[in-house]
Amino acid sequence: MTPALLTFVFVFGRIASALSTLPTFSLVGIPKWVTALLALALSALVSTGVPPVDSELGLGQLGLALATEVLAGTLLGLGVAAAFASLGLATELMSGQVGLSFATMFDPMTKAQETVLGTLASLLGGAVFIGLGLHHRCLEILSRSFEVVPPGAASIPSPEVLVAETASCFALGVQLAGPIVAMVWLIHLTTALLARFAPKMNAFFSVGNTLTGSAGIALLLVSLPWLIAIHSGHVARAVDTLATGR
Repeated sequence: MTPALLTFVFVFGRIASALSTLPTFSLVGIPKWVTALLALALSALVSTGVPPVDSELGLGQLGLALATEVLAGTLLGLGVAAAFASLGLATELMSGQVGLSFATMFDPMTKAQETVLGTLASLLGGAVFIGLGLHHRCLEILSRSFEVVPPGAASIPSPEVLVAETASCFALGVQLAGPIVAMVWLIHLTTALLARFAPKMNAFFSVGNTLTGSAGIALLLVSLPWLIAIHSGHVARAVDTLATGR
């Protein structure tokens, strides 16, 4: 195999694996050949301007180096995907609190069954992701990553960045759901006190469910733009982490 073709294969391994895990690029509904053609076109452009891979290496060394490139690209994409998933976690927590978790539908962003609210928030987050041009930023970072780490020279990436992003995803998801959780707790506390003073009223079913659902939906409508703004800022920082590696 010629050095030029070998270099193209290594570049394609990193780019294709990253695109397969980055948000919006792996969206259900986008034909697989679109992502594949994008990876091929980007690899053809990038491979002409990077140092060629040493074709004198043994087959085992080349196979290990190619697997490392694929693993590096996958971890790069998962770092952004983990930050993107925080909004879905928050909406799942909120839906369960206000009684909206019974109706589910397929979320094309996360490729899983989620609540209607979670699917709506995920689609809005994806629209903001594209509107801010973060998909272009991801492609730019992928292209420039070969200037820092040439093809075939990547070492086994440390999962520390991915672990940190996953931890921050859980933390942000709980923080975003905090106002709804606090409001539901206050309503339950009020309902419990009411049931204590008027035990024959059956306050939980006559007042608690109705008040929780109505107040929860109202608060969600008011806070949804704030949730999307906070989430988009978190994803933008994750993309910057993808660029710096820390």
